[in-house]
Formats: sequence, C-alpha cells, structure tokens
Amino acid sequence: MKFLKWMGARAGEASTWRGLGLFLAAMGILPADAVEPLIAAGVAIAGAVDIVRRED
Repeated sequence: MKFLKWMGARAGEASTWRGLGLFLAAMGILPADAVEPLIAAGVAIAGAVDIVRRED
C-alpha cells in the first residue's frame, strides 16, 4: 500500500511526466514534439484521480 501512495504522489508531479516523455523521446518511442502534451495529459489524469480518490 505504501508503494501505491508513493506512485500516486509521483503521478501528480509534472516532473514525473516530463521525465517519462523525455525518456520515451530519447528511446525513439515518442516524437519529441509530443512531450508537452504527454505532460499535460499526465497531470490532468492525476488531478482527475485526486478529485475522486478518498483520503485516508
């Protein structure tokens, strides 16, 4: 359960999505111009999850 809380905390940070986007772009999996939309989508999804998630 600690791991899920840790992952949830990281998912809400733009730097996590920026790092993922840059990693995927460096590996040739994601075009370089798709990094910014990935960051925006990731942070939006994390925000939506936070809206419906119950706090412990």
